[in-house]
Amino acid sequence: TSVDQTTLISAGDDRSLWFWSLPDGAPLGRLDNAHSTPVRALEVSRDGSTLVSADSAGSIKLWALTDSAGELNLAGMASAGPRAVLEAEGTINDLLFTRDNTT
Repeated sequence: TSVDQTTLISAGDDRSLWFWSLPDGAPLGRLDNAHSTPVRALEVSRDGSTLVSADSAGSIKLWALTDSAGELNLAGMASAGPRAVLEAEGTINDLLFTRDNTT
């Protein structure tokens, strides 16, 4: 979930990132084909500005989750794509930001 507890983010075998409003569960939108293989892990930074996602092929993507006003920015995420892409070996099943959001 987002830091402010108003958005749930999910992903899975469809390779897309899905965004849901809390607490009503209304869909906010999705990023289709955010990965080329099924997404296996998601994590939101402690400050809520960054989403990291990882897939079964070892691709890790960092996304700018919010705009300069701190609002969820699905359109910006879709048009700009990920801020960074890292490649690891094998499936990534878990992700975690450090307390200071540096890694």
